[in-house]
Amino acid sequence: KSPNSFTWININDTSAIYSENPSIGTWYRALLQNGNCNSVYTSNLRITVLFLPTVNISGLDSFCIGSNTTLTANEIGATNYIWSNNLTTPSIQITTTGIYSVTVNNSFGCTAVSNNISVAANPLPTPSIIPLGPTTFCTGDSVILYAGNYSGYHWNTNSTQDTIRSGI
Repeated sequence: KSPNSFTWININDTSAIYSENPSIGTWYRALLQNGNCNSVYTSNLRITVLFLPTVNISGLDSFCIGSNTTLTANEIGATNYIWSNNLTTPSIQITTTGIYSVTVNNSFGCTAVSNNISVAANPLPTPSIIPLGPTTFCTGDSVILYAGNYSGYHWNTNSTQDTIRSGI
């Protein structure tokens, strides 16, 4: 008949009767009970706790269409990588909008999954020049040219402002 309860005792600390999360390298043995009858202690058992990897993803979360960005799984000691797009390298090139994650294994066979990272492929700006006045004028007059609302500008005159004055 098999015993109906187990009492776990840490050999190094007999006050620790049961351990749900054993310490690294701790020895344990069990006292078996069946009703009011106790058996002798079982043989000693050493518990080895292997470290669980932690992984995070680094890289830009947006890029311009026609370009790409690189995502890298940051986990020291990882031996295997599997990205949500089924690639198996530590770093991947992203060319499309999507949500990405990576699962890594370390040499102990322990597994960790990263948080998701959302990557956006941003459309290229559609430049246009808007004249803020007539484009036909007499010598000595000018017109202001406006490039629109963007984060940066570079005119053929080397100006980096959103407007330039054109005229003779």
